[in-house]
Amino acid sequence: MEKLETLIQELYQEGTREKNMEVLSHIRKLAKEEKQFIIPVGDANGEKVYRRLSLDDGQDVFVAFTTQAQVDLGQATETLNQSVMDVLHMVHDTQGVSGVVLNPWKDSYFLPKDTFNKLGYKAKINTHTTSYIN
Repeated sequence: MEKLETLIQELYQEGTREKNMEVLSHIRKLAKEEKQFIIPVGDANGEKVYRRLSLDDGQDVFVAFTTQAQVDLGQATETLNQSVMDVLHMVHDTQGVSGVVLNPWKDSYFLPKDTFNKLGYKAKINTHTTSYIN
């Protein structure tokens, strides 16, 4: 995950489409390798719920962190580890959520739903799951 953080920092410095594609490619690799993000959760009526943020433009997004050090930059919160692919499913399947923000407290990266196809993401089809990263 540290490599992803480095790529995001480089994207901030370079701001190029190529660097953005490198970030997306690395997220794809992490999904294929079944790596995990850290997801902040809260408690609502006795159930664990994934925390959301509202962006300045009003979009609602889920939050994910690459490392515990990134989590610790914000307020203390309960967290769960979730595979990258499960996070993509969660975002894709949740109405009213525009994407996921990685590391929102420092060098954040917004991954909107409409970029999932660039990751090779396939949605659930019919009654069986065919979601995968090529």
